[in-house]
Amino acid sequence: MADREPELCERAEAEVIGPKTPRQPKQIPSKNRRIVEQRSGGVCESCGDNPASDIHHRQYRSRGGSHDVHNLMALCGGPFGMAGGNHSGCHGRAHTDGEREGLSIRRGFRSILQPVLYRGVWVRLEDDGTVTRLSESVAEMLMRGGFPDG
Repeated sequence: MADREPELCERAEAEVIGPKTPRQPKQIPSKNRRIVEQRSGGVCESCGDNPASDIHHRQYRSRGGSHDVHNLMALCGGPFGMAGGNHSGCHGRAHTDGEREGLSIRRGFRSILQPVLYRGVWVRLEDDGTVTRLSESVAEMLMRGGFPDG
């Protein structure tokens, strides 16, 4: 986790207004799924305690979310993976109270700019599969107002 906060803030300000998410295929591209699985190491990216069983969209597709790596997390959930649904574990929490931890992102916000509590540390997920560590103050600023889409 690199410490790139000044660069992140400058980049976030420059990226406030950007293109709308292009139409997405129904399935997560296998390359993106592999990157997320490698980043997680098979362990839930939220709690860090349980095996990851589901791939979760932080900004749901119904809210304009994409299959980009920064918008995907490997989370613990139902005993049957996606067949178990998003009702238990961290995946269930993401769908009930996930906004306060960055596990769920409202429509109108750029998911690439929204921090997430990743195994107890605030980070920004990058499309190359890395994570950028954030201080609590920067994460709070981004979570409080974020940078809404233009």
